[in-house]
Amino acid sequence: MITAYLVLTLLTSFASAQGPGDAIVVVVRKDNPANNLSFDSLARIYRGQQTTWKNGEEVLVVNQSARSAIRKSFYGLALKDGGDRKYYQPGSPVPFSTMVQDSSAAVKMYVSSVAGAIGYIWLHEVDDSIKVVAIENKAPTPENLSNGIYPLGVYK
Repeated sequence: MITAYLVLTLLTSFASAQGPGDAIVVVVRKDNPANNLSFDSLARIYRGQQTTWKNGEEVLVVNQSARSAIRKSFYGLALKDGGDRKYYQPGSPVPFSTMVQDSSAAVKMYVSSVAGAIGYIWLHEVDDSIKVVAIENKAPTPENLSNGIYPLGVYK
């Protein structure tokens, strides 16, 4: 029920922010045990270096289109690159590949229905079908965003 409360609080607080620019949130299926990720773990997941969750379940990485603004912002903030760099799993000559979805709605649908999936969407697109994961123990609350301490906030 805390997740539903957080979603309602976040949606209510950002009802006027009906577009990209406030924050990117990392999302997982509601039954995923992950509630928090360090920046290092998030980067390792998206570089293909961390392939299982702590419970042993396979991590299934979901990306948005390479041309999308959200992917460029996410990769700039989380991986410190522009979103088009190729990453390689240790010991493999084959680039790490991810599931690519063309919209946040598609990301939500995939993540909500596939165990182990992780993706990212804009804060205003969060609903109760998925769970938001805190980054560095910071949730994308209005207070954390207004104080500039949420790590994936897109601050002006």
